[in-house]
Amino acid sequence: MSTSAETTVPTLTQQLQKRVQQLKTYIQQLSIWATAAPANPVPAVTPKLKVKKPELYNGTGSVQGFLT
Repeated sequence: MSTSAETTVPTLTQQLQKRVQQLKTYIQQLSIWATAAPANPVPAVTPKLKVKKPELYNGTGSVQGFLT
């Protein structure tokens, strides 16, 4: 019966190989998802807001009152 750590703990090489395989699988899934996306997606609707032109502060009265 071996009590060596090598038999129970995966080596760094094995861990890296496993991680690389996981990442390859993930990339394949993303590639499939990207090719399955519609060719002509619906454009986002951007509302066109008309913003009032700010009025100028003429220097009279309190600034706080003007801002609120």
